[in-house]
Amino acid sequence: MHHNLFACHMSRIPRVGDNITLDFVANVVAFWSKPEAGYSMPDEYSEHRVNVVDNYYDAGHRTGNKAVFGAHFYGPSKINTHTLLYFHGNMIDRAPHPRSRTPRPMNISREVYGTYIRSDKRFPLTTHPISVGGAKGTYKNVLYDAGASLVRDSVDIRVIDSVKKRTGKTINSQNQVDGWPTLNSLPAPLDCDGDGIPDVDEVEMHLDPSDPHDAAHRGNNTHYSFLELYHHNLIRVSVFISLSLSLSLSLSLSLSLSLSLSLSLLSQKRKKSNLMSLSSEKCLSGNP
Repeated sequence: MHHNLFACHMSRIPRVGDNITLDFVANVVAFWSKPEAGYSMPDEYSEHRVNVVDNYYDAGHRTGNKAVFGAHFYGPSKINTHTLLYFHGNMIDRAPHPRSRTPRPMNISREVYGTYIRSDKRFPLTTHPISVGGAKGTYKNVLYDAGASLVRDSVDIRVIDSVKKRTGKTINSQNQVDGWPTLNSLPAPLDCDGDGIPDVDEVEMHLDPSDPHDAAHRGNNTHYSFLELYHHNLIRVSVFISLSLSLSLSLSLSLSLSLSLSLSLLSQKRKKSNLMSLSSEKCLSGNP
């Protein structure tokens, strides 16, 4: 669980149980209203192992001194020997004023309550542990790039803005914040085989637009399917364009860089247009 934004929740960030090992890495957690942001369930028969690494916690003026994590005890002994925690590189900001910021390294003995076993080593979970290089980088990256939408809607913008300004609060109904927005979708691009990857992108990924099964294959020597790589690349293109525009403004070279970017995008657009026409003709002819 990494690079997520959890804002204005009550608790369960995360709720740990059921004999799991969890990587909770590079997340931003802001404004929780229960006694703890996350907690482990009391369990006599299972063991919970949690890596809490490079996360940024913003308690804000609404959260106060509520804890980051609670290790709940089991039974009359009030001893929890089933929650094992590894903390590293986390930061917390408890500045009471919305416009103040005083992030500091997290002290686990101060921010975690209950009984637990602290580990000095990260619990192994994958062959390639996620690493981002610190909680400050987490804050910037998550607020810039978190979310499931390619284009952020008004809800995304409102929540992120409330985190930046430290004004967020827990609500009981969407009607307290102007309700749900109206979202208008565009026509879906041509996908002859119905595998979720448009034909033009299948051609660019060296896949077969007539094969409905190749999207599920593992791609490019990774653990991810071609469909997952396609979704990932959508975001990468968006970030590249945004960064290029920012660079052009900051270096006062907007004309040359914008022209270069426009020509590049025009070339890509023409390329995709030609491929799309070719795919469309094949699809309509019944010979994809």
